[in-house]
Amino acid sequence: MTDKVLKYRKRHRRCKYCKHLKVKALNGYYSFRCIAKDKQIRDEFPDMTNVPRVFCQCYEVDEKL
Repeated sequence: MTDKVLKYRKRHRRCKYCKHLKVKALNGYYSFRCIAKDKQIRDEFPDMTNVPRVFCQCYEVDEKL
């Protein structure tokens, strides 16, 4: 990941960039969960992983993406 992308992801917090996001697939449906907060992010619609999380204290950029 380039420095430009890393800077963008640090400034624009989204669950989809966070290393605490875990995705489970079950029967064609996806379940998103924050492991740090032990909280369900999304069941179906809308896609809540793209919503800004400016006040999240647990946010850390996943550099593997």
